[in-house]
Amino acid sequence: MRRHGRKAEARAVVPRLKEHVDKTGVGRYEIALIYAGLQENDKAFEWLESAYQLRDKGLTYLKIDPCLDSLRSDRRFAPFGRRVGIPSI
Repeated sequence: MRRHGRKAEARAVVPRLKEHVDKTGVGRYEIALIYAGLQENDKAFEWLESAYQLRDKGLTYLKIDPCLDSLRSDRRFAPFGRRVGIPSI
């Protein structure tokens, strides 16, 4: 996936999304995508775990979402995929 180098803009979106998550419970997967795009893998996995705990439907795209390409080589990705129920990730 092409990165546009707009890290400041991406970071500015996170607090608004967190507010949305606090109000609605929705958006954890999207926050993980932002952190993946920023190559902040630890934070991305924290939010993926939170999404998993609350059964976020975004996780159904875990195997194919190009926004997660930066996480695929991380040793945590395949085990997480298996936990989610996607064995061949």
